[in-house]
Amino acid sequence: MNENEKNTNGMNEENFADAAQNIANQNTQNRQDAASDNYNYSWNGGNFVAKKRRNGKRVAALMVACTLVIAALAFCAGAIASRTFGRKDPTPEVSTPALIGDNSTGDEEQSETEHSKAPQVITSSATAKDDYDSLSKLYEKCSASCATIYVKASNGYAIGSGFVVSKEGYIITNCHVVSGGTEITVIFYNGDKYTAKVIGADLLSDIAVLKIEADDLTPIEIGDSSTLKIGDAVVAIGTPYSMSLAGTMTTGVISGVNRKVDLTNSYGTKTKTMTLIQTDSSINPGNSGGPLINMAGQVIGINSLKLSNYEGIGFAIPISSALNIINELIEYGEVRDYDSEFVTATPKLNITVQSVSNARTQYGLPESAPEGCFVVAVSRSSAIYKAGLDLYDIITEFNGTTIENNDQLTEALAKCGAGQKVTCKVYRMNRDGSGKTVEITFVLEASS
Repeated sequence: MNENEKNTNGMNEENFADAAQNIANQNTQNRQDAASDNYNYSWNGGNFVAKKRRNGKRVAALMVACTLVIAALAFCAGAIASRTFGRKDPTPEVSTPALIGDNSTGDEEQSETEHSKAPQVITSSATAKDDYDSLSKLYEKCSASCATIYVKASNGYAIGSGFVVSKEGYIITNCHVVSGGTEITVIFYNGDKYTAKVIGADLLSDIAVLKIEADDLTPIEIGDSSTLKIGDAVVAIGTPYSMSLAGTMTTGVISGVNRKVDLTNSYGTKTKTMTLIQTDSSINPGNSGGPLINMAGQVIGINSLKLSNYEGIGFAIPISSALNIINELIEYGEVRDYDSEFVTATPKLNITVQSVSNARTQYGLPESAPEGCFVVAVSRSSAIYKAGLDLYDIITEFNGTTIENNDQLTEALAKCGAGQKVTCKVYRMNRDGSGKTVEITFVLEASS
């Protein structure tokens, strides 16, 4: 149990009410504190790993893929636990060739959402462009919009890549590039440097939006990844391995579209599935967050990861899938509407519960307490806590399903996906033993 997680020991019915009231008062202040934290983009830097320089010094180097650690639903003595257990896996690449098929039609329809879309600050080009007649002209046009993302962290530094998408200074990169960073600098290939702030970063989609204050920026043109065909020529521009290689361009083709790629942790457990572009254009550590560009000089993908132990198998986030996420990060600082065709992941609650029947004796619950899942620990950084869940609450309904025991909560959660907005009902007891039902709505977080 870490310091960010509240828990309880056994108590009798006489002091339960007082403890519950004290916790409720404490939770109000803690929730205000938690809400002020930039939790959406304050991960612990698990992507930074030690790497030797040729001169023998050790530095922290950012590897390409965003590797997630599973947060399991563990059962013990009648309790169900759903929390992150702290171990971070530094492995930088997809650990297995987890391709599970293509979408042969490529036809995708946008599902309706419960809320209006974010304003479309960043959009794709409305008209097709002619291809450049030489790669050097293509590079000359696009490289001015590309940059190195230099990230300082408590355990060293990391480098990634990014690209400018607006004159207002918005820059796109991967979430895992800026994860754990204490200071971020955008360095253009002409040497210009700017301090960047994170506007929004989303772990599930692995997309981040930075902003710099600069004049005369050259936004890169946004293309349409939905029209890609296998065999289309592409280039990748970025900073592989070190600053001395900033501005490297590699060439290749589209090797596959709508690839379903499972991302796994060091135990081989799947954490999420993404629908990505496959390319043989060289994508190496440091290329993360850089653009994959068509021959018309338009971004059609965000370079993100490669398959470990294999050469010529890299993957990029389709720009058409990324645009809504980018615009929501710009508008809200978070993602409110995930495209389930693009990314799906196992959800987590970051709570520990016991069935009320087991908790009556251990915690002195009154007989009037309804059946459900009694909350004995909750992470203060979790979405459900920030939405209003308190210690000692009893979860009686989850997303329309009545909850009377731990198995039912597990089954109800398994029907949902990370990024989905859900509602649960909890019974909250007062000092005098009475209680009330409270409804909580929040977005499910991804296992990590």
